[in-house]
Amino acid sequence: MDPALCEVHTRQRGSTLERELTELALCGPSDTLKVLIVDSETLHQYVCALVHSIEDAVSVAGHDAAMSRLAQDPFDVVLIDTGESVLNVMVTAAEMRALERRQLPLRHAAIIACTSTPRDHADCAYAGSGLSDALNVPWTLETVHACLDRWRDGKYLRELALVQDTGMSSAAPPPIPPLQQA
Repeated sequence: MDPALCEVHTRQRGSTLERELTELALCGPSDTLKVLIVDSETLHQYVCALVHSIEDAVSVAGHDAAMSRLAQDPFDVVLIDTGESVLNVMVTAAEMRALERRQLPLRHAAIIACTSTPRDHADCAYAGSGLSDALNVPWTLETVHACLDRWRDGKYLRELALVQDTGMSSAAPPPIPPLQQA
């Protein structure tokens, strides 16, 4: 069902705010891109500039926090900084896929490894890695936008030109609150 029709229907019934929120949640998937960022404040800042609101970009530190958030909320894209271990990112991706298979309704997020070397990028871009894609440095507003655009599946993502018109440079991400520790 169309979310706009659900909203109109809910308002017409004169229900409480809580009932409205519950009914809207049951109306179907949101058209807002939801992104989980693991272990990168820089990527979090870029994503916050590109999505509908900063609430649509959740940043966590560590594997356990990422698994916990993914179990709680559906995300369209997961960006994981490989840090020093590509293998750990592949294990995390495998565990995320296992978690997705256990949840109903079935969800499938694009899991993107964000790498810092060409070798790590090649390992993560390999079809057998369990990852959807890999994003290599330099991480800029343009490269992050291109990655999210490739995996957004029709969901809302700000136009790059509009973000750049606000004066945001790709060299320096905008100021955003620090990582949320789970």
